[in-house]
Amino acid sequence: MAKKKVSKKATRKVPKLNLKKSVKKKVARKVSPQELIPDEPVPMFAKNEVLAGDYCNIALLHHTEREFVMDFIFAIANQHSLVSRVITSPQHMKKIYEVLGDNIKQYEKKYGEIK
Repeated sequence: MAKKKVSKKATRKVPKLNLKKSVKKKVARKVSPQELIPDEPVPMFAKNEVLAGDYCNIALLHHTEREFVMDFIFAIANQHSLVSRVITSPQHMKKIYEVLGDNIKQYEKKYGEIK
């Protein structure tokens, strides 16, 4: 099998983020979860259907010792359909929890208390 030659024009260099240095500085003192999120956009790819998003009005959360499972459900007229399922580690779930709490505080500061 012959190797396919890739032209330099077909490849694109993505700039490396020096996260180690900035994370070390931030870990040396107590920081909010928001500060650990990179300031620059993270390059990602998604299908248009995914970018459009989905609406859910029910969320279920389950966990085992090793993972958390979040089910997002859309329910209407006694019909329920699973919109998305997210499975993640306990460590990542704790960060999600902290960032979500921080975002709720920011939202309520700007728009008033959520009832």
